[in-house]
Amino acid sequence: MRFLAFSLFAALMLAPSGCFKPAPPSQQPASPVSAPAAAAGAPEAAPVPQGIDIGDVESSIAVSATVPREGLPPQVTVEEMTTARERLALCTVTVRPPYPASLTLRMTLEPQRGFAERPVVLRGAVHRDDTPLSPALETVVGASGTATPAAPAAARPLTVDVDLMQGLSAPPETLLAVGKLDAFLMDAGTPEAGLDPATATSSSRTVLQSNPVRVNFVREGAAQ
Repeated sequence: MRFLAFSLFAALMLAPSGCFKPAPPSQQPASPVSAPAAAAGAPEAAPVPQGIDIGDVESSIAVSATVPREGLPPQVTVEEMTTARERLALCTVTVRPPYPASLTLRMTLEPQRGFAERPVVLRGAVHRDDTPLSPALETVVGASGTATPAAPAAARPLTVDVDLMQGLSAPPETLLAVGKLDAFLMDAGTPEAGLDPATATSSSRTVLQSNPVRVNFVREGAAQ
């Protein structure tokens, strides 16, 4: 009887207990792993300055045209339409009899920036319908704006006055005038002082235009 009790006690002691069975390695809770420290990033490269291109010429040189009101006779009226940026979009002129012998259109060239790195040569004229009128405009836009042989470099902006009636034997019912300028963006490093605006050219070229100026001539006896 004692032998049986002892055998039973020994069997219980030697049997593996489920309460202390270790979990398989795959079921062990993972030890927290700290994230690696972020590597110090290299300093950001400084932005590369963009060079001047023909788009800068088109966006930075404004050309406008209008008939100045100063000195106009009472039978001539001028209406101007402007954009949200206060630039001229359209000028409409109404002329009633008696028609004046001359009618001045003023074209104004206003560079919004200098072009020291790459000067711009401009030449052109006011066109009445398809006819270029005198005087023509020839200038260089450089480091400080416009300059022509006939005008001091400090003359900003540059204006040209043209008689819209020149060469007309009789006024038409209507005419359309627009300033048109060929713009040549010279190569980088081109010396501004050595440029002749009458002859200098470049492969980088565009055309700048002013707002249109519509002139209507009211006929004698027409309803007012």
